[in-house]
Amino acid sequence: MGRARDKGRRRGNDPLLNTATWRTARAHWRTIQGPCARCGRPINYSAPAGHPRALIVGHIVSRHRARMLGWTPAQTNALTNTQPECTTCSARSGARDTNALRKQGRPRQAPLTTSEDW
Repeated sequence: MGRARDKGRRRGNDPLLNTATWRTARAHWRTIQGPCARCGRPINYSAPAGHPRALIVGHIVSRHRARMLGWTPAQTNALTNTQPECTTCSARSGARDTNALRKQGRPRQAPLTTSEDW
């Protein structure tokens, strides 16, 4: 049941999402059936992939950031770094987190203003 639903997800070819640690974390959250860690609303654990209230197992420290920090796949997918999220919250937070890291680069400096500019 869970595997057929997993195949339809937009996961790309990320090998981190095909490890035993990832499957264990996913099974744990599916068993617990708690609310969304981001918004606190109930998750529909029987909803098909793509449903706004369906389960997405999100990473607290994003996969991208974990790679940058040199984490192993086991550390990235550890139960302590995952949380249950609804599809809506996951879509809202995940892309922004990764894109913010990419855009961040070097911190910008504010332009200097002097009395001559006035």
